[in-house]
Amino acid sequence: MELQLEDKKKNLHEQNVRDKQNLEYAREEQRLLKFKEAKEVKEHQRLSKYEREKQQNEDLIKKFSQRVAIKEEQREAKISLQKDNIRKQQDFRNEKLYVMKDYQEKTRNQEDLISELEK
Repeated sequence: MELQLEDKKKNLHEQNVRDKQNLEYAREEQRLLKFKEAKEVKEHQRLSKYEREKQQNEDLIKKFSQRVAIKEEQREAKISLQKDNIRKQQDFRNEKLYVMKDYQEKTRNQEDLISELEK
């Protein structure tokens, strides 16, 4: 009987030791799993930060490109307006010149006529 009790005690002790070891292994696995998850979360956050920065950079590039396009359009519109103004000035000058030449020609004709009449 005592021998059986000793055996049971011994078996229970061994089972207890095994259970403690299993519990220790399970805790270690759980710790490693948490560490792995934390590492994955950190990696995800790092990638998310990278993606956010990448998106922000793309947005800045888009904004800058739009500003450049707007300024280019404004510059082209200004150049076009200047060209139109120059063309109008040239047309006005040409018209004035034509009127003056016409007046000069009429005056010359009148002078020629007066000089012929005087002869």
